Amino acid sequence: MAPSFAQRSRIATDTLERIEAILHAVPEGSLDSTFIKGPELPPLTKISDEQTTTISVINSDAFTAARDIMRRFPDARGKTAVLNLAKERRVVSVITVAALRSPPLTADGEAFAWPASLNDMREKIRLVYRMAAHNAQEHIVLGAMGCGAYQCPTRQVAEEMKSILLDEEFRGRFRTVVFAVYSTGRNNNYEIFKEVLDGVKV
Repeated sequence: MAPSFAQRSRIATDTLERIEAILHAVPEGSLDSTFIKGPELPPLTKISDEQTTTISVINSDAFTAARDIMRRFPDARGKTAVLNLAKERRVVSVITVAALRSPPLTADGEAFAWPASLNDMREKIRLVYRMAAHNAQEHIVLGAMGCGAYQCPTRQVAEEMKSILLDEEFRGRFRTVVFAVYSTGRNNNYEIFKEVLDGVKV
């Protein structure tokens, strides 16, 4: 069950109160942040030196995945973005984009019922990738965006996240693409994301 508004408010207040102390303990940390609305961030320009990377889907939390990337690639520090907000003392960029919350679904629960909902989700996914690229983040750790408490259709979201990553706009942008999705037993998000995305070359 999702936390109530009052619980979320207490968590948000606690997080804001801790940020400054955490940043003092991490010299590379920064209070810099930017609020971006989707239309404000233009499409990326084509790059000439395209690289290919293979997507991996792991049964892990996002920050453990980010730490693993920084251990494997010494130059990844300061170039690693994570989609989520949680406590972490390592220096990573955090991209926060709210997914659609409890959108109407088709009768079988496998797809968004309204075309506008699908379009909104596509724009949110595209925004995540653009923010990472615009900020020179070469390693990205993503998740099952909106497929937990927000009840978005897992297979459709996984397919959209893959399809958009395969767009020419994002081709060759990222050295590492990891989807950190827990296998909890409460849903099949991990299994579906693994089936749809693991091993795909982008």
